[in-house]
Amino acid sequence: MTPPMGPCAWIADHSGHSAEDLAEWLGYPLNIRNLADDLGCKAMWGFTGRQYDECPRTVRPILACTHRSLADLDAADADGFTYLGNGAFIGYPPSMSSCCARVDPKTVILEPPVYAITQVKVDGVVVAPANYRVDESTRLVRIDENAWPTWQNIATDDTVVGSFSVTYIIGLGIPTLLEQMAGTLALEIARGICGSTLCRLPSRATEIIRQGTTVMLSDPEWLMENGRTGISEVDLAIGAYNPARIRSPYRVIAPLYYPTVTGV
Repeated sequence: MTPPMGPCAWIADHSGHSAEDLAEWLGYPLNIRNLADDLGCKAMWGFTGRQYDECPRTVRPILACTHRSLADLDAADADGFTYLGNGAFIGYPPSMSSCCARVDPKTVILEPPVYAITQVKVDGVVVAPANYRVDESTRLVRIDENAWPTWQNIATDDTVVGSFSVTYIIGLGIPTLLEQMAGTLALEIARGICGSTLCRLPSRATEIIRQGTTVMLSDPEWLMENGRTGISEVDLAIGAYNPARIRSPYRVIAPLYYPTVTGV
């Protein structure tokens, strides 16, 4: 399985700023704002477990003779079956009598979570959305009288006869609150870059003694390791949407899909 890539669709939202903060934000140079927005979005995407995003993906499903029918998984390279690597395959399907797994010709398992199906093409022709549905955010199920192709040569383009492609959006929809917090974090990053005394991001110092008063500050390394920024409202949002502090979306792999290895 491919690691989560992104963020793809995050946009820092600055609509939650006060009038004063918004005027300050707009006063920073455009290159600083663009950089701060980019960092703010990437930080919030990472702190919330890389699970909230909407990334486009096109896959070329092959159902026959694989240990599982995940569309973006290479065909099994065990037991002598053809290996499909890096989107390239030259050859023909093996005889169906030699297939190693039972497949459902009406179901393609896509890498979850499927946010939306953009387009499905068979033989270069777009399949009407009324002819399929998505179950459990992973199963693309054909609901008319036809079945999905069980084999294709993925070295060809998906516009030719014999091809099969699925274009979809993967990820959980991005909550508006998290994009607003990305905007809040971007403002603090811009302040830090420009040396503003208003910046609320923690510095390297953890203890300051002034006029006999000791002030303890958050350790930035500890905050980063624990998925926090040191900004209260941002950290509350992170905690609400990623209470388990996961670093990437959960994945479930069923052992029965893989051949048993003996004699090791």
